[in-house]
Amino acid sequence: MSGQVIPYDVPPCTIMTFTLTPSFGKTSGVPVNADCITPDVPDVDNLSIDTFVFNTSFVVHFTPTCPGVFTYNLLNGGSSVPSEVEPNAAVAFAVQPCTTYSTFTLQPVNPNGTDAGTAIPVPTLTTSKCVCMTSYVALSGSQVAIYWPDLTEVKTSGEVARAKPVTAVPHYGNRVPGNAVDGNNQTRFHSDDTGAYPKPWLIIDLMSTVLVTKVRVLPFVGTWPQRVTDLRVGLGNSLPPTAMDFSQYEVVGAIDGPVPMEEKWYEFEVSPPRCSRYVAIYKIVERVYDIYIMELAEMEVFAEY
Repeated sequence: MSGQVIPYDVPPCTIMTFTLTPSFGKTSGVPVNADCITPDVPDVDNLSIDTFVFNTSFVVHFTPTCPGVFTYNLLNGGSSVPSEVEPNAAVAFAVQPCTTYSTFTLQPVNPNGTDAGTAIPVPTLTTSKCVCMTSYVALSGSQVAIYWPDLTEVKTSGEVARAKPVTAVPHYGNRVPGNAVDGNNQTRFHSDDTGAYPKPWLIIDLMSTVLVTKVRVLPFVGTWPQRVTDLRVGLGNSLPPTAMDFSQYEVVGAIDGPVPMEEKWYEFEVSPPRCSRYVAIYKIVERVYDIYIMELAEMEVFAEY
């Protein structure tokens, strides 16, 4: 019947020939051919970006749904990176160390130069991946975060947390957060003991992004080893969006406790090294008095810079 909608899996970019054969009873008429071309679709499959070369390029991968019909521009924040990109080709781009590039999208373009539909975002990758021992690339949604130290500019390595700015939950008495990075093992940070902060935390701001290789923690034990429990050490490149939310930090160390009644350094090697600005130590479990209290004699962070 004319105008009838017929369910059919219509493929894109395909010439199709349908035959309509009139019939009445056992008598059939002459078949009538109907040729049609299904619409071109600007979508792509397998879109990804990888193989970063410092200060030079990266590679973009994609498979056009309709090969040869559209051209594609790669956009960064709405601006075209090169004039046109090909599938599985290197894109010239000044990849900078320890820099976040956001909103990479692929824009299909019609033969007349107009945009063919909306730009296609870089697909979601929920896990980070190491490119090599000294480069770290994290992709999430349409964001590509590139943490790549310029190794030709690495001058030295050593402890970098001494006397750096420290933020933390409120402290007890004169046992301030800065005591944790003053180089004196006889002073210490002591978190609030009112119960208002049952999961205390402390963050060291290294003031710039460095390649962290190791973190050392010296908890104060005294006669309260039960307090040295549920501790995590994490690395990040921004402050937590809300207090006690360290879900975006990468955990590089843990002290589950309780520990022996002795003063002891806990060392956590970061392998492969991570580019980070902030180093945090925090408790992950709410405890009753006085187990929730956190006391730190000293923290040290070793890095290449």
